[in-house]
Amino acid sequence: MITSIPTIDLDQIELLETYEFYDRPLLFACRNKQGILFIAVLADENDTNETWLYVPLTDRRLSQIRAGLLDLHDAFEIAEDGEVLIVSVFHGDGRPISVDIIAANSIPQAWLPARGERLNLNPLQPPALNGLTGWPLRKATTDRSHTTSFSAV
Repeated sequence: MITSIPTIDLDQIELLETYEFYDRPLLFACRNKQGILFIAVLADENDTNETWLYVPLTDRRLSQIRAGLLDLHDAFEIAEDGEVLIVSVFHGDGRPISVDIIAANSIPQAWLPARGERLNLNPLQPPALNGLTGWPLRKATTDRSHTTSFSAV
């Protein structure tokens, strides 16, 4: 059961598409209420908090990522505007979510998806992105070439 997905600057986010799921979305595309698209990944987790990476992106960049033209590692490390949001969600101690902005090229390598890991979905054209909402969850499988394929759940 999904209990929460971190928010950006305390704004509500809309989950658009889930690429990796294990008890909750771990890699997904979302949009905040200002209409900014993000791709997000769970970077680290321990007993006290979860650390998420959120990268703002254009609809064209999301389409490239979906089509596998850009691997997931580079989608985060070579962000379009050079910055990544680090979102920390604390477990049960009442602390608010914290959001920090860092240079994309300073993300710890251990937090990034593996080099060469790609999605293999149909690219979206900009008009299709406008209607992107509530897409069905997809089951991920990764082959030896680090290509991740998705099928409807």
